[in-house]
Amino acid sequence: MTALQTLKKYWGYDGFRPAQEEIISAALEGKDVLAVLPTGGGKSVCFQVPAMMREGLALVITPLIALMKDQVQNLEARGIKALAVYAGMSRREVDLALNNAAYGDFKFLYISPERLSTRLFNSYLEVLDVNYIVVDEAHCISQWGYDFRPDYLTIGKLRERLDASVIALTATATPQVCEDIMEKLARPQRAMATAIPPQPAAAVGERQAERVGPQRQAENKEQAAESTDPQRQTRPPTPTSAPGFTLLKSGFERENLSYIVRKADDKYAQMLNICRAVPGTGIIYMRNRRKCEEIAAFLRANGESASFYHAGLDSATRSARQADWKSGATRIMVCTNAFGMGIDKPDVRLVLHMDLPESPEAYFQEAGRAGRDGLKSYAVLLWNGTDLQRLSQIERVSFPSLDFIADVYQKLHIFFGITYETGKGRELRFELDEFCRHFGLNRPAVHYAVKYLEREEHISFSEDVDIPTRIKIEAERKDLYDIELPSKKMASVLEALMRAYPGIFSFAVPIDEERIAAACGLNVGMLREELYHLSLEHLVRYIPQTRSDVIRLHHDRIRPGDLQLSPKKYATLRENFHRRLSAMRDYATQEDTCRSRYLLAYFGQEESSDCGGCDVCRKRKTARKSIAQRLKAVIAGLDGQYSLSDLKVAFADRFGEEDWPEVLRRLIDSGEVPPYKSL
Repeated sequence: MTALQTLKKYWGYDGFRPAQEEIISAALEGKDVLAVLPTGGGKSVCFQVPAMMREGLALVITPLIALMKDQVQNLEARGIKALAVYAGMSRREVDLALNNAAYGDFKFLYISPERLSTRLFNSYLEVLDVNYIVVDEAHCISQWGYDFRPDYLTIGKLRERLDASVIALTATATPQVCEDIMEKLARPQRAMATAIPPQPAAAVGERQAERVGPQRQAENKEQAAESTDPQRQTRPPTPTSAPGFTLLKSGFERENLSYIVRKADDKYAQMLNICRAVPGTGIIYMRNRRKCEEIAAFLRANGESASFYHAGLDSATRSARQADWKSGATRIMVCTNAFGMGIDKPDVRLVLHMDLPESPEAYFQEAGRAGRDGLKSYAVLLWNGTDLQRLSQIERVSFPSLDFIADVYQKLHIFFGITYETGKGRELRFELDEFCRHFGLNRPAVHYAVKYLEREEHISFSEDVDIPTRIKIEAERKDLYDIELPSKKMASVLEALMRAYPGIFSFAVPIDEERIAAACGLNVGMLREELYHLSLEHLVRYIPQTRSDVIRLHHDRIRPGDLQLSPKKYATLRENFHRRLSAMRDYATQEDTCRSRYLLAYFGQEESSDCGGCDVCRKRKTARKSIAQRLKAVIAGLDGQYSLSDLKVAFADRFGEEDWPEVLRRLIDSGEVPPYKSL
């Protein structure tokens, strides 16, 4: 079948959106493709269609667990076999999924980037018939981007073993980040041998020719499915080539989305008014978990259907609340940025930010979750002076000194009792608050120190990981047969554990609760009760399933003074962070440039026009209407016999030179006023 026939058969659409067909054609020609499409631009079709047209399996790498689950469900609903491997799955579950991917008739395997370096995944790599390597959220591979994730660097090594083309997709890459993505994902024989320091993103409004191609190389080595309903976009894709890569960028305009910015001393009152004024589903973004709960309670107290969502909730609660919101049972979700990634809900009418995001990239992606169905929607940002102060504080705390970072590295090892020249490969359950209390350290500073240690690949830092239940049988195997157990269920559980996990007498092993429960004829809740009772009998050590941050050590503990932290790269990252923060601050406070044009310029799109729907454009329309009315009155008072000098003298104190000549031209062109006299 052709690409269009494939689209029609599986997705039911008669045509592609702008850029989709060009991206698919390039992929089918065997080219490596970097596709930059706006949020809601239908990125998933760009790799799903070509994957369906080729023999083999598409390996889809994404950090968004919600996206994996959602897209697997959507594909299966279309009769396409797909599966996913992500954090929180037991080893048996992962092994079964990879076995099915290798030997079953599956077309898509979704996998989180941290799984790429595991022995289990690599043991299957040679038998996976991969037709495409798909890199979702591709900006995460660039250390110069706003959301760099070191695990993404593994993808470059993956290309050494898989002879498959790359389809990389992102919605939030500046031209400089695009260059870095293509260099990191280039086929091994085309990788650059030298590094060129990155240039900072062009200031908004500057005219700068787009440069693509490999320019840089690094100094050191878990939530967004896209709606595929047709939606008009005004600009054609911009094809650009780099060695081994084709870059296709679609226009970022969202004609149905109005960007509104308001300075608000009383944000709660403004928020309530906006929620009442905009019908339909909404998302309200907050930085603080406690504030999410407070605002949701405030909205409910004022008659609105609202709930809250953040990473501190257990998995079952988050899933239930997400389902209620998607079904419409809950109208407004108040959340941190943990919500929304990978959620395919096209009819979101409102996305409201109660706090200033740290970058235009983060804001553009989150705001872009509104109006994916092409209908009128609103992206609203509320700010005040406190927000500007907070951004300054964030900038200070986000880059602690390199000496502080090195000290945190040593304290991490001291905290877990790890001596020099030991520790490589250990996975540590990390409670940030407990660590900070123990050493009397500032929490935010430690958080960013840990993140920088991850950037430098000394550690991996995974937040809010599902840690499975772990069990160790404390009694000797030979003694178990002489122990009189209180119930037959306990004996059944012990027998199932011994059969499934041979090492369970030596150390606490992660167990598959569903598997053990099924073997014993129990449900998971009943199994947990039996495990608890066994622990009371001192027969097992029972460590219940939980969620926690996890640190993995990449190497043995390094002695003080020998830790490499790359001061030059640190300075560049700090400069780029400052530039993004300043651009976000300017976006909120400026009132002269159309909001849409401002964002488009930030992402390197120089050609654009006023959107007509943002607060700046609306204010300008109102002002011009008032000017037009006054011009008509003055000209009528002069019996239509007027000159430009007459208008300048009469209204010099009422409107500026930059507005009234344009309004006058429009009135003359439309015939509403006669032409002026030439002097």
